[in-house]
Amino acid sequence: MDEARRKHFSWRTRRCRKAWHGRIVTLDGIHFVSQSNHMTTSQPATGNNKRMFALLSLGLLLAAVLLPIVIAAFGRLEFAFSFGVVAGLLAILFGALAWSDRVGRTVTIAVLFILVVGGGSYAILLQKLKAESQSATVEPAPPMSAGQR
Repeated sequence: MDEARRKHFSWRTRRCRKAWHGRIVTLDGIHFVSQSNHMTTSQPATGNNKRMFALLSLGLLLAAVLLPIVIAAFGRLEFAFSFGVVAGLLAILFGALAWSDRVGRTVTIAVLFILVVGGGSYAILLQKLKAESQSATVEPAPPMSAGQR
């Protein structure tokens, strides 16, 4: 009987001394399974969220580029511009959230490029229009002839 007791004690100490990495150690198997961190906690699926954000940013990029053309064709220019800006900013936001994904990084860079090129060309066009309007108002009047006085 002493031999059986020693074997049982030896089994318990070996089982309890194993490295369980934060799991709750109990002697009966069912209780151990129900209380282990591995069985009760769910692993967060961060990779799927990043992929979802990347695809959402791609859809918003396509919407920001293509849908304002359709909206403007129906005569709502201010709504088309507003929709394009909002969709572009949301595409940047979701692309930045999914930066580790290749699609998210590409969409973010593409939207920023479109904003820089579009903003630069708008600034150049605005300067050109201002220069033309100033030259039109500052033009000297043609000289009057002596007979017209």
